[in-house]
Amino acid sequence: MQESSGGCYGGSGVRHMKVTEVGDLISGMRRIVDSRRRKRGRPPVQSRTHIVTGLLMRMRSRLVRLMFRALFRVKTERSDLLYLGSTYGGWWVPAELLGRDAICYTGGVGTDISFDLGLIEQFGCRVFGIDPTPRSIKWVREQLTDDRFTLVEVGLAGETGELHFYEPRDPSHASFSVKNLQCTSSYVSAHVQTVRDLMRELGHERIDLIKLDIEGAEHDTIRRMLADQIRPAVVCVEFDQPEPICWSLLTVGRLRRSGYVLVKVDRFNLTFVLMSCPEV
Repeated sequence: MQESSGGCYGGSGVRHMKVTEVGDLISGMRRIVDSRRRKRGRPPVQSRTHIVTGLLMRMRSRLVRLMFRALFRVKTERSDLLYLGSTYGGWWVPAELLGRDAICYTGGVGTDISFDLGLIEQFGCRVFGIDPTPRSIKWVREQLTDDRFTLVEVGLAGETGELHFYEPRDPSHASFSVKNLQCTSSYVSAHVQTVRDLMRELGHERIDLIKLDIEGAEHDTIRRMLADQIRPAVVCVEFDQPEPICWSLLTVGRLRRSGYVLVKVDRFNLTFVLMSCPEV
């Protein structure tokens, strides 16, 4: 970085001091972050840039969260909402709309099936966890799961075919993204299907709940699902960050025009319920 010879900073000496202080602050933060990561068995961060990028991402996330509260307001309150799953992987669902015969698709398994198992425990229904990424597949195979849980090793998308799933920046994470939300270069290729094609393959004429936590692919998946006239009673969708807010606005608009109402907003997780026939 070039030094300023004057101006609003009052001379190069003052500016140099401030740059040094910022560098020392970032170094100190890096040591703190590395210490915490070591305690969790994670590798240290790679550079100061990594620290700054992380801070900027957190700031953006908080700002977008506030915008979500303003843009997506719940107008239809339900008294039967039930939270199922862990703090990290749980969702709010309307208990009155699900039962033992419900068929649930949970797109994006990662390394947390607490929501899937919560659905099974609460309602006794069948749950199909959908995830094509190798870390998730390996992790699920190592778990003791219920017989009513089935892992489907494909991805969900707007078109059936093959897509690249880009790895997360943190190697301990399992959130691969077809939209490359974290701007990485490494990827795995995997088979993806539309909701309709997957239903045909699994022999389902309907689904009662679909959860989409699929790192940016939720928009194309929902667009195609609605175009194919598939209307689950419950749609749970996470609008993964970072992504343009206009994507979320367009997708919410499509859901509302298709007869869905928003019943819960929890950070970036939105729960919709089908209430009416689509608008003509």
